[in-house]
Amino acid sequence: MKSMVTNKARHALFVAGTVFSASLLFGATSSSAVASDGEADLNTVVYFMETNDGDPGGMVTFFTDWDKVQLDDQQADGKSVQLTVWNETKDPDQYEYTIKASGDGERVEVHDGMGQPWNLAEGDCFKFRIQLVDGPNETVVAGSTDYAQWENTNGISGLVEDCDGVE
Repeated sequence: MKSMVTNKARHALFVAGTVFSASLLFGATSSSAVASDGEADLNTVVYFMETNDGDPGGMVTFFTDWDKVQLDDQQADGKSVQLTVWNETKDPDQYEYTIKASGDGERVEVHDGMGQPWNLAEGDCFKFRIQLVDGPNETVVAGSTDYAQWENTNGISGLVEDCDGVE
């Protein structure tokens, strides 16, 4: 069953120096924070979400500075984690890209400095879909899919807009 995580389900954490796992703090599958990760500016907006399975096998982190997306495979279970991104501000929605991490501890990272399609439009709302896939045909693992809508604020503090209603 698909679940849509909206801004109402997001929690904003305003901290300096550390990004806390929202799933540990709030039991949520998607969250945002304004923090410094040692690489980003002090007011970088950071979003994160895990796969929707009982023992999350994958996690995505989106840093709005540099449009940086990190996709992590968190388990040695033979499955891969897959992320697909669409620009929802466009009508109809515009497919941006799909990335995949395979193997326990593998991280795949993309960012705007790599050019298109990794450079996401500033101020636009994006739909992120994370899921586990299995086998050579990349069959989606039942119950693992989760969605979130996040705005690319380009690191501008206080600009976390409501993407609700953007479809």
